[in-house]
Amino acid sequence: PNGIEVNTASTYSLRRELQLPDKAPLILFPAALRRLKGVLPTIEALAPLLATRFTDHVLVVMGPVLEAGYAAMIRSRIAALVAAAPTLSGRLVLHAGLPRDDYLAALREASLVVNSSDHEGLSHALAEAMAAGIPVLARDIPGNRDLVQDGGDRPNGRLFADFATLPQ
Repeated sequence: PNGIEVNTASTYSLRRELQLPDKAPLILFPAALRRLKGVLPTIEALAPLLATRFTDHVLVVMGPVLEAGYAAMIRSRIAALVAAAPTLSGRLVLHAGLPRDDYLAALREASLVVNSSDHEGLSHALAEAMAAGIPVLARDIPGNRDLVQDGGDRPNGRLFADFATLPQ
């Protein structure tokens, strides 16, 4: 019932900023760097798939640092993952965020939007992605279930129960 506006006149391109090939699938994960957003376990769960199966996909976590210690842990873990699997270099990206119009332009470039929060109200990021026609993959929590119908007559996204099932 809430109005979601995803139109923008911005010509910003996240692909251009990150120098990504046009065909590289872009997984956008809009989340501030803080524990409740599930950033580190999401990276841990998806990195093996990105290293072995989806070798052209790029995961971009987009949001400000709200917990400096947690952000440092994420950066350290990304460095370790890249050291173990060099093909991940430049494909696990932390981005500080964008002004709203530029974010909406970046959203249009996404192949998938991920939400893995421990808890949410009604996720604006998911609602915007869905309004823009971008597929969503979200953690199976009450707020996300209000938006995402996984299965049934009118599926509009996928839900995952926990980080162990996320790669499935």
